[in-house]
Amino acid sequence: MEAKNTPNDSLLVSLIKEGNQSAFESIYRAHAADLIAFARKNVGIETAEEIIQDVFVSLWMRRAELQITSFRAYLFSSVRYRLIRHVKHEKVKRKYEDHYRLFEAAYENTPEPQRNPEALSQKINALTTQLPERCRQALHLRLTENLSNTEIAQRMHISKRTVETYISQSFDLLRQYPKDLLEIV
Repeated sequence: MEAKNTPNDSLLVSLIKEGNQSAFESIYRAHAADLIAFARKNVGIETAEEIIQDVFVSLWMRRAELQITSFRAYLFSSVRYRLIRHVKHEKVKRKYEDHYRLFEAAYENTPEPQRNPEALSQKINALTTQLPERCRQALHLRLTENLSNTEIAQRMHISKRTVETYISQSFDLLRQYPKDLLEIV
C-alpha cells in the first residue's frame, strides 16, 4: 500500500468536494478492485463488497470536509478500520449466539413445573376470605369467568370504578402472599 500523493489526488479532492460524480467514479474505478482484494484476505466476497461500498458511500457523504492527500492511503485505512469493526462485531455476535444456545439447551433440559390449578384456586379462595363478600364476588367473576370491569359492574349492578376498587383490593391482598401462591404454581 503506497501512500504517495499522486498529482491527480489534489485535483480529484477538489472536484469531489464540488460534487463532481465523474471524479468520484474515477476514484472508484481506480481503487475498488484493489480494496476488495485487500478486504477478501479477512472476510468473504459479499462482506468485502459491502465494506468497500460503505467506504465509498461515506467518502461521498463527507465529501465537503475531505482533507485527503492520498486517496489510496485514505481508502485502505478506511477499509482496514471497517474490517476491524466488522471482525469485533462478529465476535460479539458469536458470543451472544453461544450464550443463547447454552440458555436454550438448559431450558430444554429443565422439567416443566407441574401446575395444579385446583390447588391454586383453593389457596386464592382461602386467602380471599379476608375480603368483604362483594369484593370476593368481583374477583371470582374476573378470575373464573374472565369478565371485564364493565361486565362485572353490569352483573353486580355497581359502578365500574367500584369494580376497579374491589379488584385492586383483591390483588393487593394476594400480593401480600406471593410465596404461598408460587409454591402451588
